[in-house]
Formats: sequence, structure tokens, C-alpha cells
Amino acid sequence: MPGNPAGILLLTHASLGRHLHATAEQLMPCRIEGVKILGIGSANDLAKLRSSLTAAMAELARQHEQVLVMCDTFGATASRLLSENPPVRPRLHFVYGVNLPMLLEALGQRNSLEVASLAEQVCKIGRESIFAANAKGSQAPSP
Repeated sequence: MPGNPAGILLLTHASLGRHLHATAEQLMPCRIEGVKILGIGSANDLAKLRSSLTAAMAELARQHEQVLVMCDTFGATASRLLSENPPVRPRLHFVYGVNLPMLLEALGQRNSLEVASLAEQVCKIGRESIFAANAKGSQAPSP
């Protein structure tokens, strides 16, 4: 088990990360700490984004033994920036496709899971939280 909670970096387009974080704060029973948010806009300068990303990852790595980077989309600007900043430590992991259930799971489990297991658990919850329903209110499929 980790010595302190994993730090979390939300790397998303525009203000999605900020809104996910604000919603999580409304739903969680305690104040959320150890989360950095970096939003990427269409007008951002890539050099400044690289610098901001490197600084955010370094700050979290200094404060936390483990860091989970949660990105909204694989293949877009954010994930390309991550590929330019490969993990500098083995306890730094990335997940893509972030949604609110994933963030809530990460926040709730980051005290008890190693970051590799946390990344897997967060992805599992993300997959399980997505399903189609019809207008008659069909139930979510059983896991």
C-alpha cells in the first residue's frame, strides 16, 4: 500500500477537468487535495503547455510517492503531450477517457491501492459506468 495518497493530474480539453473536479468536491465527504488540473484550449501555445505539464507532473511527483494522470481523450493534443513527457518514475501512470465515475473511484481508492492497480481499477469503473438505455428506462447491464 502507498505511504501517502496518489497525486492526480487531470489533463483535459478546455475546462472539463475543472468541472469534473468541482463536481467531485460536491459529492465527496471531505476536501479534495493533491489534484492538479491542466486544461488545454485551442488557443494555447504548445511550448507553454509542455512547460505547464512538466511543472505540474514534477510538483505532484515531489509531493506524492505515486501519480495518476487522467486524460480525457487518447490521440488528441493532451495525450500527445503526455507521450512527449514519459513517466520519469515507475509510480506514474496514465489513464485515458476520464469521466466522473473514474475520478470518484480514483479519489476514493488512492489511499489504498498502488498506482498501477489504481489505474486498472479506475479503467474498470469507467467501462462499467457506460451503457445504453432506452426511453423506457431500461436497467444498466449486470457486471
